[in-house]
Parts: sequence; structure tokens; C-alpha cells
Amino acid sequence: MGFGVESASVTFSGTDTATYTFTQSYPYPPIVTATADQDVNVFITSISKTQVTLETSANFSGEVHFQAIMIGVS
Repeated sequence: MGFGVESASVTFSGTDTATYTFTQSYPYPPIVTATADQDVNVFITSISKTQVTLETSANFSGEVHFQAIMIGVS
């Protein structure tokens, strides 16, 4: 059984959507958790084996930090 973790940040500049391309290779979409450094909600609107799209409840300028986790990689 394998295990994969990726932690990164995405900078938002007056927008409410950003896409991040994973640096690790995943055989299926990982579990992703995210939080912002300001008072906005963060939603994961799309996820695949190669990237995640993050959306916030309002346009803002700041950072969204997230972790992608995969358990059971052979």
C-alpha cells in the first residue's frame, strides 16, 4: 500500500477561481482539503488525477492553502 501527500498554495488576485496542476502523479483523483487566509469560504469545484479547481465565496486577494492526499497507491 502506498501513500501520497502534496501541500501547496494558490494566489488569488481579485478573483474567485483558480486551478492548480498537481506536481505528483496520481492513479485516481486524490482527496483535497482547502482553506483561505481570509474570511471567505473555499469550495473544490473540480478535481481530476492531474488538477484541482478551487472557488471562493467572493472575489479576494490572498492565499488558498490545500493538501492533496492519496492512500492506497500501489
